[in-house]
Amino acid sequence: MTHTKYICVHQFSNGVEAIITFPDTVEHADMANGVDNIGTVISAGFCDYIVNGGCYNGVMGLRGSCFGESTSLKLKSRPEEDTILLNYQIGGPK
Repeated sequence: MTHTKYICVHQFSNGVEAIITFPDTVEHADMANGVDNIGTVISAGFCDYIVNGGCYNGVMGLRGSCFGESTSLKLKSRPEEDTILLNYQIGGPK
């Protein structure tokens, strides 16, 4: 299992939400500062990736799960919505 951090950004240009993942050595606030010109961070937390056998949409059993919160941004994750969006972006099960 791989553990990373994420932020969810509501993009200014098209109103679409996007999950951005990054290593757990980077602060949520530092990553948010790097994307403040493209959108507003609406949630943040951690995500785990699970690799199973089998294949789904061409991805070898990859599935993500979002949880937790960011203390540096004082934002919570939206476990259900963010997990659905993350899995959509990686091509895994919704």
